[in-house]
Amino acid sequence: MFFLPLAVFVGLYFLLTSGIRSKIHMLETRMDVLEKGLKNVPVQVQATVAVPTQPVGQIPPVQPVVTQTPTQPAVATESQAHSMETFANRMAKLGIVVLAIGILYFLSYINSKGWLGQTAKFSIGLIVGVACVGIAEWVKRKSAQYAQILRGGGFIIWYITLYVGTFVYGLVSLPVTLGLIVGILIISAMVSLNEKREISFFLGVLGAYIMPWIAGVALHNAATNLQLLVYILIINCGIIGLSIFQNWRKSLYTGFFFTWTLFLSIYSMSGSLQLGWSTLFIFATLFGLQFLIVFIMGDIRRGRQYTTEIGSTVKEGEVFLTATNTFLYVWTAYSLLSAHFKDYIGFLALLLGLFHFGIYLFIRKMQGNTTQSVSALTHFVIFVVLVTAAIPMQFDGPIVTMVWFIEGVVLAYLATTNEFKHRGIMYMLGLGGIVLGVLHMLAYGNYQGVSDTGTPVVNQFYLVWFFVAALIHFVAYLWKNIGIEKVRAFALFLFIAGQVFFVTLTSVEIWSYYGYQHRGLYSKEYAAQNEFEDYYGYSVYDRQVTPAQRVQFDQNSQDLQNQRRNLNNMAAFINALFFVIMTTVYLLIGLLKQNKLFRRLGVVMLVITTSSLYRGGKFPSTC
Repeated sequence: MFFLPLAVFVGLYFLLTSGIRSKIHMLETRMDVLEKGLKNVPVQVQATVAVPTQPVGQIPPVQPVVTQTPTQPAVATESQAHSMETFANRMAKLGIVVLAIGILYFLSYINSKGWLGQTAKFSIGLIVGVACVGIAEWVKRKSAQYAQILRGGGFIIWYITLYVGTFVYGLVSLPVTLGLIVGILIISAMVSLNEKREISFFLGVLGAYIMPWIAGVALHNAATNLQLLVYILIINCGIIGLSIFQNWRKSLYTGFFFTWTLFLSIYSMSGSLQLGWSTLFIFATLFGLQFLIVFIMGDIRRGRQYTTEIGSTVKEGEVFLTATNTFLYVWTAYSLLSAHFKDYIGFLALLLGLFHFGIYLFIRKMQGNTTQSVSALTHFVIFVVLVTAAIPMQFDGPIVTMVWFIEGVVLAYLATTNEFKHRGIMYMLGLGGIVLGVLHMLAYGNYQGVSDTGTPVVNQFYLVWFFVAALIHFVAYLWKNIGIEKVRAFALFLFIAGQVFFVTLTSVEIWSYYGYQHRGLYSKEYAAQNEFEDYYGYSVYDRQVTPAQRVQFDQNSQDLQNQRRNLNNMAAFINALFFVIMTTVYLLIGLLKQNKLFRRLGVVMLVITTSSLYRGGKFPSTC
């Protein structure tokens, strides 16, 4: 059964290396074709022919003009050469896979016959791997591609031998195996440095991570997983060092993926493995810092090449990895610390956000305070997100809403400054802070309105939502003069949305006030019925009611109905009057300021007002 993970290892190994090898072949073929073509291009020399001066009046003889057409370089068709190389490359890969599988079954056959002992088979595996790497060094001058394939086969044989010797035969302890893998990684690094190509080092890195990843199913105790975490920490240091000085990003990205995958798999089993939360938190912090440092150094190095084009030299993939690295660390740290520092988890998130704000300032300083730094902006956004998340972690109630509103306004203002006005993410963050505040109000806000107090306008509900409408208008005012068409269009949308929200809010407030008065009349009617029943001992609907009592009760009910009808008419009248006032304001501003937007708003309000009056708005009878 142990051959199943080995087969998975071989498949993953060649699957992940197939793309990079194919691309390297294509680039090498193109370079060879270009070099051959440049050698065959002749140099065209123009010779100046001196024309003798003729006496005046004589026509000089016409000299023939000889033009030399440059010969075209005899260049082989690039597509044909690439097709041949690709076919040969794939066949070679297939041969290596068949060779690896053949070795596995050969070892299985020998094991079933009992011809060789476990130690002999382990030694033969190591020797065969050495032979493949040695032959690769011998043939690399003739065919660098085949040398890389042989070298990759040697690495596979080494990794398979170490896997079998450690987890199947038990000949080698885990620390020794991990040390040998580090040695293989060092050999691959030396080969890559000598050839000035990343491919060999990338293959070594891939095997160094896949080997313990597949073997991880055999690690079921705290000691072995602790050794594995230390091993990952060590090889990360080497990978990060070479990635920084040689700019070998593929190896770095591979290390990033497998580091967090292995760590999270160990973290998911931490309960059964009895690994303490403090141990896991320390390693999570070290892994996060390792990749954060290398990403920062890469950002600074690329930042010195910035042009006036926004983010012209920044790799979006690395920005994504920076955010992913932070997210994984924050999620892990929160899961580990929330049970032990529940009362301070928000402050810890705030400290981490301030740490990223310091990174933002550091990158800007190293890049000459450039306003084009996407990498610095990434850490600024992380700072904003962490601070935003820290608020509800530490506080609750209205303070969360208030802080989010303040944060949204501050970010909306920063979006108008020269440093951030071309950054779409800043507008999203500013608007997002206000939206979060609104959502928090809807979910947790408990504000008394006119239906509770009977006081229109001057109540908590109306004043809070009026403040939200004012914030929307303020943001629209900040963004309306930005020299970006999309931002100005969105500012216009915010203004219209704010106006619609204000008009709707005030109209609802008017109807709610008269609804409160309406309920008061119903309460008065019920109180009269109860008083009658308490006084006479029977209901107003019983047969014992005298005609005089019935007349008196009906008269009181009719008066209350008339009052309710007047309240309905008054509500419709006040609401229509409010619409008339808003229509007049819009039209006046539109005419005086020659503003089409206000004129159109005035026309819309005029239509709404006319419709409201036509559908039943009446003057109250008391007027």
